[in-house]
Amino acid sequence: MIWENSEMTSVFYSQDPSERYPCTVKIDGDEISVEYDDDGPASYRGQDLGGGHYILERSKGNGKATLHRSPDDPDTLEGSWVEAGARGMWRIELQDMA
Repeated sequence: MIWENSEMTSVFYSQDPSERYPCTVKIDGDEISVEYDDDGPASYRGQDLGGGHYILERSKGNGKATLHRSPDDPDTLEGSWVEAGARGMWRIELQDMA
């Protein structure tokens, strides 16, 4: 399944303002990818650990993240991330399934 034109909100644990990005989410079996533009193409890829709990790594750079997809709200993914010394939470609203 592919959700194009989804929206990712990234919240920092520091005082930095939150950021919003358009993104594309692909889920194929137990694999997930989140692609977006962060001053150039960026992506996280990972695996379903079971029950909609995903662990991901940034394809370029030093980033790790988690996402959870609740059966009660299947159009939303939520989790945490650590990247280049920064930490935060992210929420993705799945939209425009292709």
